[in-house]
Amino acid sequence: MPWDKTDLVYAKIDENGGVIAINKVDENCDSSKTQPFFAANGDLFFLSDKSGYWNLRRCGIDTIDTNLRSENIYEVEYDCCGPPWVTGKRNFAMCGTSEVAVSVLKDCDWEIRVFNYAQKQERVLHPKLGVLDDIVCSEIGLFYLAGDWKNYPGIYLCSEEESNFLAPRTLTRPKIPATFTESLISSPQHLTFKSNNNEEAHGIYYAPKNSQFCLPKDELPPLLVNVHGGPTGTAQKAFNPMHQFWTSRGFAVFDLNHRGSSGYGRNFRKKLYGGWGVVDVEDAISATKFLVEQELANATQIAIRGGSAGGYLVLACLAASDCFSAGASYYGIADLELLTKDTHKFESQYLERLIGPYPEAQELYKDRSPIHKLENIAAPVLILQGKLDKIVPPNQADLLYKKLVKGNTRTELILFENEGHGFRAPANQIRALDSELAFYRKNLLAKDGK
Repeated sequence: MPWDKTDLVYAKIDENGGVIAINKVDENCDSSKTQPFFAANGDLFFLSDKSGYWNLRRCGIDTIDTNLRSENIYEVEYDCCGPPWVTGKRNFAMCGTSEVAVSVLKDCDWEIRVFNYAQKQERVLHPKLGVLDDIVCSEIGLFYLAGDWKNYPGIYLCSEEESNFLAPRTLTRPKIPATFTESLISSPQHLTFKSNNNEEAHGIYYAPKNSQFCLPKDELPPLLVNVHGGPTGTAQKAFNPMHQFWTSRGFAVFDLNHRGSSGYGRNFRKKLYGGWGVVDVEDAISATKFLVEQELANATQIAIRGGSAGGYLVLACLAASDCFSAGASYYGIADLELLTKDTHKFESQYLERLIGPYPEAQELYKDRSPIHKLENIAAPVLILQGKLDKIVPPNQADLLYKKLVKGNTRTELILFENEGHGFRAPANQIRALDSELAFYRKNLLAKDGK
């Protein structure tokens, strides 16, 4: 996959338009290279995790060389971009002849920094951002798309005067509804906890928040463990209306960054390889124990929710542990063997890294598939699925429901006619959340059968 290993190829074009002098940059280097960009002087800049983190590297193109090697011009022990799922991202921009603006991620906080690689000096222009992307430098100044935990992403400008950037100002940003005041917005708290083998995992905790009511002093909040997809994805501190939907209704939310998530370097991201369905399950269970020990969650009212690969983790956790009282799987994977046969082209070989080659590792695929462990799932399960899904086809949800409901009568299935992998229509998003809330009220929050 492009976040595992990529080739960066440099070539020249002769006067007739032919391609000559074709060479690879950092050939035979097991690294992910992304966002290549030629500076005005011909130097080639790109982001690579050769050092262990996606940092900015430069390759000076002044001769035809058969062994092109780059240098790390901005080396920090933080990622400067996310996984290259799509093309067109831009997490750095050249500013003049020796300065570059670059994004930096630390504990789910993004910063935009300006680094002078001639003088080896840097300064932070904009700290504490939940999301930061699409950096562009022009004669006017530095433009970028960013958002914090209280606002939707907007376009910012750091104007340039006498070779210095001024403080950022917002040019445009979607408005949050006036009724959605700060008295309802829960602030994110990045937490690190110990999992199996004393290894660390992470997540973002949101406490319940609503000025109109509060829990009794002796009562801990119900907890929703939210799992991102990918599984190479990451939880972010960006303003998330879905999280606020839950926290404003009395739930605590823990947005899990299990081992294998992005944002913590290459080694952390690779910890899931060969261990998908094992180490992430360990981390989800360890997270709940940690939050209960810290008195941040009610041990008897914990649910787990997620979509796609996150939905797979929901099912795997429910089959592996009784610490979860309910689960909601959005277009989740139930049968890994079935996924190898009908998933989309882009990720068709991804499972070989996450689990092993198929069919050689067929027994391992069966052992990791929740569909073969449904007798272990006692907690009620809500399954939500789009009928047009081509990434995790609806036959996964159909098979899961038919088998699970036989021994677990509280299982529910909701199908969405015109939705694919991720629900797009606002009416369907509202329906999904309302249905999930009703499901929790009935199966997680009810006391004495009420």
